[in-house]
Amino acid sequence: MRQTISICYIDYATIAQGDRDLKAKTHLLIFTAFTLSGSVGLIYQVVWQRNLSLIFGCTLPATTAVLAAFMGGLAFGSWFFGAMADKVKNPFRFYGILEIGIGIYCFFMPLIFKLITHIHVELYSAMGNSIFLEIIRFVLTILAISVPCALMGGTLPILSKGIIKNSLFLGKGLSRLYFFNTLGAASGTLIAGFYMIKTFGMWNSNFIAACLNIGLGFVIVTLKPIESTQSELIKEETGIKSGITSILPYLYACLGAAAMGTEVAWTRSLNLVLGSTVYAFTMMLASFLLGIALGSIVVGRFIDKSRNPLGVVGILAFFVTVSIVLSVTLIGRLPVVMMLLFPSFHTNFLLWQGCLFFLSLLVVLPATFFMGALFPAFCKAYISKMKTLGKQIGKLYLLNTLGGIVGTVLTGFLLIPLIGTRHSLLVFSSVFLFVSIFLLSREAKDTRSKTQIVLLALICIVGITMVPDWEPALLDSGVYVYAPQLMDGFE
Repeated sequence: MRQTISICYIDYATIAQGDRDLKAKTHLLIFTAFTLSGSVGLIYQVVWQRNLSLIFGCTLPATTAVLAAFMGGLAFGSWFFGAMADKVKNPFRFYGILEIGIGIYCFFMPLIFKLITHIHVELYSAMGNSIFLEIIRFVLTILAISVPCALMGGTLPILSKGIIKNSLFLGKGLSRLYFFNTLGAASGTLIAGFYMIKTFGMWNSNFIAACLNIGLGFVIVTLKPIESTQSELIKEETGIKSGITSILPYLYACLGAAAMGTEVAWTRSLNLVLGSTVYAFTMMLASFLLGIALGSIVVGRFIDKSRNPLGVVGILAFFVTVSIVLSVTLIGRLPVVMMLLFPSFHTNFLLWQGCLFFLSLLVVLPATFFMGALFPAFCKAYISKMKTLGKQIGKLYLLNTLGGIVGTVLTGFLLIPLIGTRHSLLVFSSVFLFVSIFLLSREAKDTRSKTQIVLLALICIVGITMVPDWEPALLDSGVYVYAPQLMDGFE
């Protein structure tokens, strides 16, 4: 009898170990697929941006329309599929179906763009360049790319529901998904900008990306469903129980607007130093995404152990403020730094592009690191019930992305024309500061702590007003073109 029991025990242990190994292999495959999915998504964005600029022109309204349509699709998809995620029995299979849908739609994108070109030519011949044509361009852009973008937006809440089964690992699970997808996006930007478009052309690059989506989707769909153990299905509550919980998504929307506005202002200012080539744009976007990816994975490692995730959000927002202010100071002297690097590295194309990428990282990485860290911290503070995990993630992603669209439009059309790039960056740093002070003051336990926070806010505001002005002659010198001639002036 004792021997029989021992044999049965060993059998059950072996089965349990096999289940754990299967789960680990499945999760590894999912994370790999999500990384490639992020890479493919940014390849699409680069290709579509380039093609639509050939159709509509490189005007600011046309560029803004593409970005707004892309982000709007992601926002709608995260909200729509986030609500569905909590009802799906097999999230991984549903994710595979989304990938297949993205690939099939994008496979026919050349035909869609050809149709848009024909419509645009006819309309331009009939009405000329007018505000009505700008509106029609915006509508055509939305019709062209919103469907695949909505499918892309649904992948994060769907996979979150499949990966995260226990609130004790909420921050860690979300940060890993966000990290791998964003890291893939940064890689896709660099691959598309530096290699694929040059080697294969735009539509062949689009075709390769579509095939990757379809292939990934079929691999994921064929995965064997993982039966979760009872311990993994604990639907315990997490997050904070206070009146501020309901407004957290709207605070995240405000920070999304400030973050995207900061990206637009950075791009505008760095174009003056690094140039406005495809390579320069690619490096700036990759720097932004890389910082977000690194911040999310680092903070995700400890946010689940934090007893006060709102306090962590406040601290991270404060660090974003400081980082943006430092970036403003650095941008003002960036042409000088570039001139110092020019003699040693400009003769080799790859080395010189590496230097430009380094300068972009120097400006962008610190602030974007803390911006990325805000995602798992906000999720940990806001999400209160595991049974509605997908819906809550979808809502956060929706409002943050909508805020990003508003920030992009306001920055490009209002703030930069009215107050300039430098002051726009300082305004966005102030938005992060106000959110930080608001959250930290609410979390302060006594009057002394609140007084210290208020004093810190006053010191930061004074510091923001004392940031040195930029020298227009230096930034407008065209250092990325006229470096050899300018070298004599600096000696």
